[in-house]
Amino acid sequence: MLDKEWKFAPVPRFPKYTVCNDGTCYGVRGKVMTPKPSYNGYLRLRVQANGNQIYLWIQRVVAEAFIAGAAGLHVHHKDHNRRHNHERNLEVITRQENIQIRNERNGWKSKANDNEVPF
Repeated sequence: MLDKEWKFAPVPRFPKYTVCNDGTCYGVRGKVMTPKPSYNGYLRLRVQANGNQIYLWIQRVVAEAFIAGAAGLHVHHKDHNRRHNHERNLEVITRQENIQIRNERNGWKSKANDNEVPF
């Protein structure tokens, strides 16, 4: 069942812009902004600040706006779809947790088990 409860918040550090909990961003005049995929598949958005163009990762914007404690942590897509930036699909994790998830998804093993002493 789809959750149709929409929440809106100002984009952190860029309060002239607004973000919805589904990942949709709105410009200064309230128009929907179109994010572009970056080289790594994550969606990013270009905003203007003090005459400069700045690129923001959509998953980071949604996490910082709607998930408590997101600042300084990695943002993980639960379904591993880099374009699915709904608040429910995102979680904040540590760098180590992010590495562990990546390794498990790629079938990589760590170089040393916790009980082994590395050379």
